[in-house]
Amino acid sequence: MRHRSFKICINILFLEVYTNSRAHPIKNKFVMVYLSIWYTIIALFLGWWGTGFLRPFRSFSNTVKAIHINLTGGEDFTQEMNDTEFDDKTNYVWNNLLRKTTETINKNVIEIIIDIQENFEISNSEF
Repeated sequence: MRHRSFKICINILFLEVYTNSRAHPIKNKFVMVYLSIWYTIIALFLGWWGTGFLRPFRSFSNTVKAIHINLTGGEDFTQEMNDTEFDDKTNYVWNNLLRKTTETINKNVIEIIIDIQENFEISNSEF
């Protein structure tokens, strides 16, 4: 199951909010489209009205960014949600192993590993 977060952009006078929504579990495309449209409507109606003195066009640019992110399906938070199930040390070791194996492994090494595994299964089935 994928987890997606959408941008919330609300600007009313001096109140400016530009942040992520909570990470929603996406079970099918309909849920993603529904949430995408919902958060885009919020940004369209409440995102333009900021009156920042130091950065007067920030509300406009944040609204455009939020609409773009929302209409492209939100931000993918699946990896972060999966990482919360494990402790920091496990995640650290996993990320390092993943990086190292993708840097050094190729199909020849995988073929050798599969051959070793098959030979091990054959020798263990005799016992």
